[in-house]
Amino acid sequence: MMPKKLLTILTSTLWLLLSQAVMAEMTLDAANSHLYFTSIKNNQVAENHHFTALSGSVNATGEAQVTIDLSSVETLIPIRNERMREILFQVQSMPTAEITTQIDMAAINAMQLGERTRMTLPLEISLQGHSVTMDADLQVVKTQANSVLATTIRPILVKAADFGLENGIKALQKVAGLDAIGLSVPVYATLVFETE
Repeated sequence: MMPKKLLTILTSTLWLLLSQAVMAEMTLDAANSHLYFTSIKNNQVAENHHFTALSGSVNATGEAQVTIDLSSVETLIPIRNERMREILFQVQSMPTAEITTQIDMAAINAMQLGERTRMTLPLEISLQGHSVTMDADLQVVKTQANSVLATTIRPILVKAADFGLENGIKALQKVAGLDAIGLSVPVYATLVFETE
């Protein structure tokens, strides 16, 4: 019969190893993740745009970050892409935007395959040297044993004034010959994270 003390040590060691496996770092699946935003011009024309280059991760303690390559903005009009990169986002000096938050990894790890849950997370968004925290309502689904899908339940409203982008938008409006460009945009996200 195994001594009780040895059994306790083995059980504790096994639990630690299992916990480390469950709490493994997760990496953003960029090919299946999407970030869209909608702009309004002349007070009536809505157009959808997106970024084609995202990266990110969640570490074992639940610290999550997503990096947006602003030069990857895609509006389906090449000249508009160029203007947004150079005039609005000024990618030569500040090429990325960062989104960070804290996730309850215990809740994620406790989910069963196919289970979905709703989470409200405070996102810290950093862009053009400004950082703003706003809540995001997300639906999280355990799609595979090693994969979770997070989607916005409702859009996140990003205001140009919060990130010092008003002058850039005014410059875009002038160069494009528009009467107006909206100063707030709804942002929608579909993010897939997988364990390594």
